[in-house]
Amino acid sequence: MKTPPINKSLGISPKSWSEEHAGRIPGNIPIWVGILSELTEFGIFLLPTLSRNFIMQIYFPKVGVFQGSCRLNC
Repeated sequence: MKTPPINKSLGISPKSWSEEHAGRIPGNIPIWVGILSELTEFGIFLLPTLSRNFIMQIYFPKVGVFQGSCRLNC
């Protein structure tokens, strides 16, 4: 006589969270490609800006990052 497997879940989770759907990316793949490309673009433009501001604070501590570049040129 074969015993049925013991189900440890409470039965309140949706069926899409079951183990048979494990490893599957939810949603539409092109949407995820678009989301990840937007995050990559954001990182590409954000990192140079932050590094430039950090380097400015090291070499010009009295000017400040948020006071603008006019103080450097004037």
